[in-house]
Amino acid sequence: MPNTSGSTPRPQELRIKSGEDDMKDLAEKFTEIERRIKKLVDENRSHKKRVRELEKELAQSRHDTKKSAQVQDKHLDLRKRVEKILKDLEGVETKKADSVR
Repeated sequence: MPNTSGSTPRPQELRIKSGEDDMKDLAEKFTEIERRIKKLVDENRSHKKRVRELEKELAQSRHDTKKSAQVQDKHLDLRKRVEKILKDLEGVETKKADSVR
């Protein structure tokens, strides 16, 4: 039974009070840990979302790079073909000019 007389508490009362304080401290620590875990879970969810976004951007960038390389290859091929046609036309003009003389 708790001491209500205002005199010095007995050892048993001190143990009960000490046990209550320990439980209160433990509950506070548990609440703090729970809050921190929830915060970390939220951050983790946010990071996972950002990673997915970055992975999509990376995939798009790789796709764009591949298409760009294909366009450059086609451009180079067309340039070579045009240069060959121009060279052939110059040869025809040269022959035509030679035959007119």
